[in-house]
Amino acid sequence: MTLISQPSIMPGPVWGHAPPEAVPKGVGMTRETWISLITFALLLFLPQSHGTSPYLLILLYGGITLLNPGDAAKRMRGRWLLLAPGFFALLSVVWSAAPITSLRLSIELLFTIYISLWLAGSPRPGDVLAGLALAGMLYLLPALALGQAVAIGTTPGQEAFSGFNSGKNLFGDIAAIGILSMVGLHFQSWMKRPVITFLLLLVLACEVVAVVLSQSAGAMVAALGGCLVLVAVVVLGRVGPVVRAWLLILAGLAAGLALTVYFVAGDALIEAMMALFHKDPTMTGRVYLWTRSDEIIAGHSMLGVGYSAFWVPGNIDAEGLLTWSRIPSRSGFNFHNAIIENLVEVGYVGLSILAITVGLATVGLVRRGLRHGETAVACWLAILAYELSRIPIEALGPLPFYHTTVLVWVAMGMAWPTRQAEPEGQGRYA
Repeated sequence: MTLISQPSIMPGPVWGHAPPEAVPKGVGMTRETWISLITFALLLFLPQSHGTSPYLLILLYGGITLLNPGDAAKRMRGRWLLLAPGFFALLSVVWSAAPITSLRLSIELLFTIYISLWLAGSPRPGDVLAGLALAGMLYLLPALALGQAVAIGTTPGQEAFSGFNSGKNLFGDIAAIGILSMVGLHFQSWMKRPVITFLLLLVLACEVVAVVLSQSAGAMVAALGGCLVLVAVVVLGRVGPVVRAWLLILAGLAAGLALTVYFVAGDALIEAMMALFHKDPTMTGRVYLWTRSDEIIAGHSMLGVGYSAFWVPGNIDAEGLLTWSRIPSRSGFNFHNAIIENLVEVGYVGLSILAITVGLATVGLVRRGLRHGETAVACWLAILAYELSRIPIEALGPLPFYHTTVLVWVAMGMAWPTRQAEPEGQGRYA
């Protein structure tokens, strides 16, 4: 049964490949959608799966690859560069403070990147997006109905909703991703399936409620920014070159003005935002964590201590921070900053490889999104922008079998179109 439909708009290849054959039009419950839905559902329900989700993903993609190795190789074509951070993590086993841990987790990371690139290699990005949106819906609706609240801060009685999770920020992150993917579906299906559009609007409203209940300021702000990116890319891709040039000039002026305001009154704005969301100005101890990280990085600045080799039992520095943070489980803690986390683990060399990989893919994805305002690609760019905006306050990995890792690598892999089709029914606004 068809869920949604839209004109299939595939721009010319970003990196100069010859244009292959067109693909069938319309986005619906295809094989790509089902595989995407199963993948993201397994990732979102990872804490509730009691460790079975990774094995199910290995079985799923191992079977897919064995049944059609030619298709898998085609999906990897042009995307091998995106495996570089995973291979460097594997190389870090040589100098790792915990080589067995680094070996196991780096192999899992490489497999996680592989399944991400398999999805990114789909000739129909909208189908993959539909699977993500449906997985988010299947997670968030039961979580809203059956979830729990957790205590936050030091004020007695202060709580935030966390769904099925023990932390509100993870629930807020999943809700924010649900909002972005659902907005993308609305762009594709608006007025084409009125009943389904109405139902999706109800789901979108529930996801907005979810991110508000989570009280995750980072998720709220980043989700809003991601929606703005989505709209901007769709509009810029569909206007004529003259209008696009003027809009880009205006966007540049606005960005310059925003930077000026930030440098002049940045501290006051941050304090005002923290007061709005009732946040501690010290960011619940993150300032101390970042101060300690400088000392740790100084001792292993170039190559780090090894991939995932810091937060391990027996590491004196890690044990000290866990004791200071009162983490009895001795797990699930991090530096709350993706750059710092990577500097500690893989040093400046590993961080540079990751930054170059993300930078090249982002440029390619922007170019692809601006060619025709392709809705699904614009949405994946918005998701990438959302994730990148969280770098200063969250440790995003890359981590194996983590939904954020898969989202980032799927989005980056979209920079390389697998096929192209002639745009249909897509007018340009003069």
